[in-house]
Amino acid sequence: MIINVGSLNTVKIRAVCEAIKSYHQFDKATVIGIKVDSQVSNQPFNLEETMQGAKNRAQLAFQDCEYSVGLESGTICLPVSAKSIYLELTACAVYDGNGFGVGLSPAFQLPSDLVTRLKKGEDLEQASLYCRYTKNPDIGQYEGIIGVLSDGIFDRLSYTVPAVKMALIRYLDSNKEKY
Repeated sequence: MIINVGSLNTVKIRAVCEAIKSYHQFDKATVIGIKVDSQVSNQPFNLEETMQGAKNRAQLAFQDCEYSVGLESGTICLPVSAKSIYLELTACAVYDGNGFGVGLSPAFQLPSDLVTRLKKGEDLEQASLYCRYTKNPDIGQYEGIIGVLSDGIFDRLSYTVPAVKMALIRYLDSNKEKY
């Protein structure tokens, strides 16, 4: 079985490899990264655009495989008081050629200085550099801003894996007739 991932980002590919270990039906799967364009902005700023990016990646990566996976990170606004809170999360879409299984990662709050930069059109890597949270211009390929903000308690891999696991629920043998 082949599972394509709509990205060459090593964290995203590793997240799929890690997530499928929880499901026996994917024991013999080979995971392959495919370069595709999400066809959304570099930093999606709402849940709809974030999920659309994941779906686009999954559909575009569906080539000579049984399943394809799209992962897209984005920022959402949570209007809980006079001052909105902005959360970062990852959406996952798994495509089988007919439909999608979808899931989300846990979400974490972004500091206001990062949000200000995101609102100016920067992506999270650019904003993290500008605000001096990191010196690594490729932080999204490694621990991610979650690794910096959590002092290493979480990293991008550990927070992305649950999104993939959630999206795969639809494809469990026991659920195929339910969706």
